[in-house]
Amino acid sequence: MNKFRSSAALEKRPSLAAPLSEPKSVREWIVLGLVVGSLVWFSPFSKCHSNSPLSCFKTQIPDSPYGKFPKPHDPFRFQPCTPRTTPPPLDDVEFEKSWFGLFDPNPAHWSWGLTVGNSSDGRKEDPYAGRGIFMCGFLDVPLDYTNKSNNRIARLAVTKFQVSGLARISSTYTALDDQVGRKSERTIIIEPGGPGGSGTSYAWRAGQNITERLSDGKFDILGWDPRGVNMSQPAVACFPHDADRDHWELLVSKHRSVSASHRDQVELVDAMNAAVMRACWERHGDLGRFVSTAFVARDLEQIRAALGENEVTGNFVSYGTGIAQTYVSMFPNRSGRMILDGTEYVKDHRLRGGFGWAALDNATDAWRDGFLGECVNAGSRYCALAKSRNGKPVTLDGLQSRLETLLSSLFDRPASAYIPTSGPVVVTYSALVNTIYGAMYNAQSWPALAEALLGLEEGNATLAATLIDKTSWYFNPESLASPVLSLLLQKSLGLW
Repeated sequence: MNKFRSSAALEKRPSLAAPLSEPKSVREWIVLGLVVGSLVWFSPFSKCHSNSPLSCFKTQIPDSPYGKFPKPHDPFRFQPCTPRTTPPPLDDVEFEKSWFGLFDPNPAHWSWGLTVGNSSDGRKEDPYAGRGIFMCGFLDVPLDYTNKSNNRIARLAVTKFQVSGLARISSTYTALDDQVGRKSERTIIIEPGGPGGSGTSYAWRAGQNITERLSDGKFDILGWDPRGVNMSQPAVACFPHDADRDHWELLVSKHRSVSASHRDQVELVDAMNAAVMRACWERHGDLGRFVSTAFVARDLEQIRAALGENEVTGNFVSYGTGIAQTYVSMFPNRSGRMILDGTEYVKDHRLRGGFGWAALDNATDAWRDGFLGECVNAGSRYCALAKSRNGKPVTLDGLQSRLETLLSSLFDRPASAYIPTSGPVVVTYSALVNTIYGAMYNAQSWPALAEALLGLEEGNATLAATLIDKTSWYFNPESLASPVLSLLLQKSLGLW
């Protein structure tokens, strides 16, 4: 065959980009059909005929040693957490494809828990043996449960700490435990309160600690961002930018320090609240009526159903106890083993200022009977404020009077300090009260708080300023965003 003729013939063939001429015979039609059919059959998209909506693009992502994520028919669409795994926006019409596109097949990029127990035998073949895994996902729920004709949805961000880790799919690897990669018998659902606290952040920071403490590491931990909060959508952000919100927070934190009387404080707080509510209405319209505690309780029921569990097992803290009480009232037959920690009386919320009363009752008891009372009982060996003064033992009433005097003095003259991490710091009444309030949630922080208050009483504000700075600002540009680092820090502080 003449090569020049062959080349010329090839040049006359239509390219894939050019339109093909219409077949002129039945034979040509059959040949064309076979060619097209073969291309479709052997292409990656030949698997699009499965029931999974993700099948058309799953094969475009390489496998990991643990397979592909999310798994078919998973209502949460869980995949290993990485810095990229945030739920797709509500206006993304191809959100399934976008979500799967975030899957990173490299296990070294995933968020693993700390090693628990002796897994050294399996670690030679699997470096992640014996380690739980943080899984990120989301769940779509109705925005308005009272109106079925309203097709708007809320997208709840969910994070789960799966205690069994993940099972490798390699044919040459055999897991030491057949439960590896499986869901636990029960799932402990956690909610940190707020209102406005992030359940995904709570799971990230404390999930492994909680399962070890409450179930000896047997049960998975699941946290979710309630509707309107953090990564759940639609998000209720009433400020144009984070910097605007931070600026507002600085103003709000000073209202007690700059008000001449209690009445002035109330008037100023009322005006501030009205300003925020106006901003929320201007930015979000009627969205506020869909972020009620009752709707959040219904979301909790949706989460239970998606887990496939007959009842809710949970640990609810602070305002989270209000969510739990509401859920038990609405779904008594679905309420299982539920811990309510720092309980508030949810019926008080029906009254003006009721939420504040419920919270203040808890805070008063925790401050006097908890922090001050336990300090006196522990003695000076464990509590710096219990050191005797003028040769006389410290009493509960005397200690309370001393600290009331200390706090009142900050009205007239805030204390100043310098700390290397942030520079100059002013210890105001408002800032110190907020720090004390936060410390009431964690008795393990009380020795450090006692040292700081004693230093402030003696004229040294450095420790108090350090505590305030740590509780006010969380960003550290030199640290990695990793739950493992958080867990290691907790261990180093003796928190678990």
